[in-house]
This record gives sequence, structure tokens and C-alpha cells, in this order.
Amino acid sequence: MTSQAEDNRRRNQAAFWNEKQAKATTPEQRVAVWFDACRMLARNAVKNGQPALDDALAKHLHDFFQHHNA
Repeated sequence: MTSQAEDNRRRNQAAFWNEKQAKATTPEQRVAVWFDACRMLARNAVKNGQPALDDALAKHLHDFFQHHNA
């Protein structure tokens, strides 16, 4: 179960990223928003002793590159 503070943090974080997404007017800006959001999650996970999330993001990006680099 999560605490009220954790729930509030997640709501605030979602509102922050959703606002940035809404303000993005080009595909490049939308990519930048979600890349930044994912990097933030990975950095926070590493700070909290969960480096596997950083590795998972690197793997997703590598797979994306491999898939689209024809």
C-alpha cells in the first residue's frame, strides 16, 4: 500500500508531465518530453538503489534503434 504522500507525489508528477506533453507542438518536442520523463524515472530508481531500471531503459532504446535502423 502506498502512503498519501506517495500518492500525491505521483499525481503531481503525472500532472507535470501531462502539462509538458500538452504544450509540445511537434513530434520532436513530444519525443523529448517522454525521453526526459523516462530518464527521470531511471535516475530516481538508481538513486533509490534500483539500477535495473536504468539498464531496462538502455535496452528499450537499443531495441528501438535496432528495430528502426533499416
